[in-house]
Amino acid sequence: MALMGLCCENRHSMKFVLALFWQTCFRLGVVKCLGLFLADINVALDLTARDNGIMFGVYSAAAYCPAPFIAYLYDKLDIGRRALVLTGAVFISAGVILASLSMNNAFLVTMMALSGLGNSILSICVVIGLSEAETMHFNAFYGIGKSGYAFGMIIVPLLGDILLKLYGWRSALRIIGALLANVFPIVLLLDLRRIPSEAEDDFESTSQPRDQRVDDEISNDCNLHGSQCHEDPSLKMPLLSAHSSPPFIAYLYKLDIGRRALVLAGAVFISACVILASLSMNNAFLVTMMALSGT
Repeated sequence: MALMGLCCENRHSMKFVLALFWQTCFRLGVVKCLGLFLADINVALDLTARDNGIMFGVYSAAAYCPAPFIAYLYDKLDIGRRALVLTGAVFISAGVILASLSMNNAFLVTMMALSGLGNSILSICVVIGLSEAETMHFNAFYGIGKSGYAFGMIIVPLLGDILLKLYGWRSALRIIGALLANVFPIVLLLDLRRIPSEAEDDFESTSQPRDQRVDDEISNDCNLHGSQCHEDPSLKMPLLSAHSSPPFIAYLYKLDIGRRALVLAGAVFISACVILASLSMNNAFLVTMMALSGT
């Protein structure tokens, strides 16, 4: 109930959450669907395992490598922010749809790289926009948006399997790309205008660098309020918890006492469960270990 109330009170931020959820839902969902389609794709395009590896590698590289440049560009833009986000929304779906027209591996790799680039643009821009729009509850909203990965890895491959049996891999890709295109009207609703801070408003009236002024303001607050500056979440940079993932983990991370235990538990799970998965004698144990590693 508290979460529902929080969402209702922050409708502007929920638009960013919905866009992030939709993007993450199909980010890995498309990869899983391609895995289902590989047998038919390899026959149709005469591809090898090496060609498949190149396709997945280029797709992942395009989805992650441009991130620093995109973040820098988004930060410097003001009027052009919407154009950048809409470009990502177009790339993310158009690449998947056009991939269904592939007649060789080069075209397929190019289109999947285009879709990966769209994922990178959309993900980075939406996360930065969310951090600017919502500072107090960024952890919770970011966790809700990123939970789309879990839903996408389960639901999208099931849908892809049904579409593959009914229409074949080319039509299945077109339908999945069309579903992915629904992110376009969502991003049209986003308010991407820069929200100026007090330091930015006074920038022209002082020669002191912005970062130094912000540090001085925080230091002054610490001098005035003592230890309160370390306890008030509104004084902390929201991106410090940018990798908090699911909502309940984002909530648990707010607990000061248990933070180290939570991080150590994650470090143990991520490696120990992969090692234990090698001892699997049945699918149930394997799935359980990989689920714990994912957690």
